[in-house]
Amino acid sequence: MKRLVSVMLCLLVVFACSNNESDTAATNATETATESHSQDAPKQMIPDTPDKPVVHAAIKPFFDDKGLVTEKTISPGDKFEVFIFAEYEEKNSMTAAEYKLVLPSGVSILSAVETDSSTLRSGKPEEDFMIAFKCAPGPKVFLVKYSCRAGQNFAGGDIRTALGDRSKFIGLVTCGHAPEQYTADTGKAILKIN
Repeated sequence: MKRLVSVMLCLLVVFACSNNESDTAATNATETATESHSQDAPKQMIPDTPDKPVVHAAIKPFFDDKGLVTEKTISPGDKFEVFIFAEYEEKNSMTAAEYKLVLPSGVSILSAVETDSSTLRSGKPEEDFMIAFKCAPGPKVFLVKYSCRAGQNFAGGDIRTALGDRSKFIGLVTCGHAPEQYTADTGKAILKIN
């Protein structure tokens, strides 16, 4: 039995090598022909697979729980809240988001509270933060509330959402059997000093 297996393996190797030599010769001939006629070759104008539909989305910071206020005046030492919302078309449903929260110098996060529909979260908001939540339609979905404090050296600035440090991504994931990931626009809220 061992001999039969050895003979079969030898035949398979010989057969594969002989096919490889003829394939290599055919490939070389094809490459030479392609190079000489590359300028005359037609270009494919219609892709084999259709492009994904565009989903207009954003992940933005606000200073109120309705997602409307983007300017706030505070003094050094004050506590305040930042609400992160995902915005996308009502016809789409999303189930996860990823972003980085950029804070001005002198501002720190004291605590965070996720949406009631949160199922999973990972990472740090100032680096890469991911949150999964129950499938939700647009146009605006609350994700996280951050309680923050302005230190004594606070001099004003912007709170922004941005690409994560490691993932280099900000975006959302659709619901369904074949979830798709879409890039989201960033957002900005302005903190003024009193």
